[in-house]
Amino acid sequence: MFKRTIGIDNLPNTITVLNLNNDDLHEFPDLSRFTNLQELYITRNNFINIPKLPNTLKILDCSWNNTITSFHSIPPNLVELHCQGNKLSYLPLLPASLEHLSCGSNKFDFIPPIPSNLKNLFCMNNNLTMLPILPDTLTHLDCSRNQIKRLPICSKNLRVFSCSHNKLTEIPNSYSNVVLLYCSNNDIISLPFLGNKLAGIICDNTWLYSTFNLDDVVQYAYFMNTIVARDISRIVNKINKFKYLYNCVKFKIQFIKWLWKMRERRATELYHPSNLIKLLNTVSEEEVDEALEKW
Repeated sequence: MFKRTIGIDNLPNTITVLNLNNDDLHEFPDLSRFTNLQELYITRNNFINIPKLPNTLKILDCSWNNTITSFHSIPPNLVELHCQGNKLSYLPLLPASLEHLSCGSNKFDFIPPIPSNLKNLFCMNNNLTMLPILPDTLTHLDCSRNQIKRLPICSKNLRVFSCSHNKLTEIPNSYSNVVLLYCSNNDIISLPFLGNKLAGIICDNTWLYSTFNLDDVVQYAYFMNTIVARDISRIVNKINKFKYLYNCVKFKIQFIKWLWKMRERRATELYHPSNLIKLLNTVSEEEVDEALEKW
């Protein structure tokens, strides 16, 4: 790997990797003579535009220039594109060979159609309101910190999914095979059934009105500032029990008074002296004690 310090003009034409990171460059160098170039690293410079690049390029990292606004085109054989931390609002057509795309912290309103071989998509911290159709090969997806309200169908191969800080109200059932799920700070009211592949979930600051099975979570589950349905049920039951106990104590004296009032007349009639005289007149002298006990 060659660094800028030795002078790009002195580099052989046959180099395959070129590292120009942190060189405070303003003008993009001419790379046309590097016909075997496969990896280009130009992070943390001051480029505004990315010109046409060698078709042999497979890895391009132009992240965190904070100034790049456009690409001329993307090399047809590119496998990895890292362009996060710039001022991009659109991308040219993505090549079919692309497997990794990191385009977070830009100004994207939308992402162009995704190649069918893409495995990793990191598009967090943009202005996205929706995602494109997701390929079956996708295994990692991070679309956090956008304005997304609805998710597209994903493949069963998706393993790591982060959608925190959006405007989602639900996670579709097609996301039930994920291993790690990060969905904090949304308006989520339901989650899919989370299967036995799930290793962890972070779902802080949401409202979940539907229950779900977390018995197979083997590492961690965080629901800070989140009330799920089963918790709501417990809380309601506790409140109802408290209300019952409170009312019992509050109305105990009134109930006793009411109960005595209802029985007072009958008791007065039953134990009136005239009834006692009638009883004594109907029994013999030997039966008096037994009759009084029953009375």
